[in-house]
Order: sequence, then structure tokens, then C-alpha cells
Amino acid sequence: MPIPPLDLDAIQARADAATPGPWRATDDDDTWRMHGTHPRIPGMKWQILKAPKANTPYAEYWPSPADAEFIVQARQDVPALLARVQELETELHRERAAHSSTIDERDRAAHYADRLAAALAPIDVRGEHSIGNCPWMAALNYADESTPDGGPQ
Repeated sequence: MPIPPLDLDAIQARADAATPGPWRATDDDDTWRMHGTHPRIPGMKWQILKAPKANTPYAEYWPSPADAEFIVQARQDVPALLARVQELETELHRERAAHSSTIDERDRAAHYADRLAAALAPIDVRGEHSIGNCPWMAALNYADESTPDGGPQ
């Protein structure tokens, strides 16, 4: 199943709008908390989330320690992944451009090789391009056989 395209700009905008990191998850006897860095005061702890552990119907919905770790690490992971995707997309663009250039050069070379082969030998000698036949080699062999010493003219 193909992966749907990502809206990297929207992901970046959400990451930029979120509370600055790093994030931390903490808990005590009564409460779970998640903190980031204050958006306007660097280094100051900023509470993102607070949930009671008991005496509410929602206490059981706090994430497991592994899920809490995943959430807090996402603050650093998402921007790092976005940067890596951008780097790979830039590299892919360069490779596609180079590949396209290589294909164009190959096609031009094949065109000129076909013209040279046509100048050296008639079509019934060259034949067509196929798995078993290379018209370029056939034309070169014909040219070699056409010279008095069997070598280049």
C-alpha cells in the first residue's frame, strides 16, 4: 500500500507552535505532569499537562511510562526527522537531476552511434537493435572487413 504524501510544512508548523523542548514527564503520589520550556522565558519549566492519579474517572488514562517517554521524546524527534526528510528530499532531487542528465547523454550518444553505423554500413548489414544484434558492432565489423588490411581505414 503506498504511503500517502506528507504535508511537511503543516508538520513543521505544528512542531514550531508546540511548547519548546526538551519535554519531561514526572509524577508524584497524586499527579502526573508533563513539562516543556517556557515559550518566552528560556530555561524556565512550563507545565504542558497535569493529570490526577486517583479519585477521578480519568486517572487511568495517563500514558504508560513507555508512552510518556515516546511523547516527550517526540518534541526532539519530530524536528530531527523533518530535517532528515528535507535533507533526503534534497539529495533525491539532485540524484533525479543527475539521472535525467545521464539518460539524456546516453540517448544523444545512441543517436550519434546510430548515425555513424548508418554511415559505415547498409541496414541489411547493421540490422536492428535486439538482444542478439548490435548494429553498431555490425557496422564496425563491416567497416573492418571493407578495408584492404582488415583494420581501420
